[in-house]
Amino acid sequence: MLRGSVRLAVVGALCAFGLATASASFSAGSTVRVTGAQMVLELKQLRWPDGRIVSGVQCVGDGGVLANAGAQVRSTRFICLVQGWHRRAAVSAVLWSRLETAFETGNAGAVYQLLGLPTNATRAQVDAASNRVLGPNTSSTVGTEAVDATHLKLKPSPIPASWFARALAARQAVLGVAVGMEAWYVDHHTYGGATADRLRVAPYNTPVPSNVRIATALANSYCLEATAGTTTWSDRGPGGLPAVAPCR
Repeated sequence: MLRGSVRLAVVGALCAFGLATASASFSAGSTVRVTGAQMVLELKQLRWPDGRIVSGVQCVGDGGVLANAGAQVRSTRFICLVQGWHRRAAVSAVLWSRLETAFETGNAGAVYQLLGLPTNATRAQVDAASNRVLGPNTSSTVGTEAVDATHLKLKPSPIPASWFARALAARQAVLGVAVGMEAWYVDHHTYGGATADRLRVAPYNTPVPSNVRIATALANSYCLEATAGTTTWSDRGPGGLPAVAPCR
């Protein structure tokens, strides 16, 4: 099977939606925080306002908390890359609605039937039918916010789809520098004096890319910034997690 083929997207979407049917509800609380996995499943089950059928979702927290070293990140806000299909004029609303339901419930037999395919369809047949009915698989980004125990709110994304991968790389870079900052504190009992040049050499040997800067390094706190295109992540330490906002 060719990587990136339409068949791969169709099969992947079916597998994903099969799992999505067991999605856990958001945890209730005065400040609702959920894991990235929970947000992914909610978006896969969502009936989108633009009628898209979602084939894949990747979410990253915009801020949040980490209860302990072994815990998953939990956040109220996420930025998500969503892949899917949009209905074209040649496809009836009735057929599209049935396809939405089939994907959401993970009903592979129904998807194949709606695409006019036999259950033993070849890759070429699936590709042709998918191109004819579903059309191109496209990507976009969306911001999300957990509102209450069972609801989320869609918001504009601060990261365009074309920069999503690079923005995530910048986020990872700032997390890596945070490790070096903590090592500096262990040795010096202060974050003060930590610089990119000092962290890059022994005993810290911390990679500090050119797009990451130490905005502040005080006795008991610090703030790191990483940029990718028009996106700026900040990490306020100790104990913070990157958020799309500059240090202030």
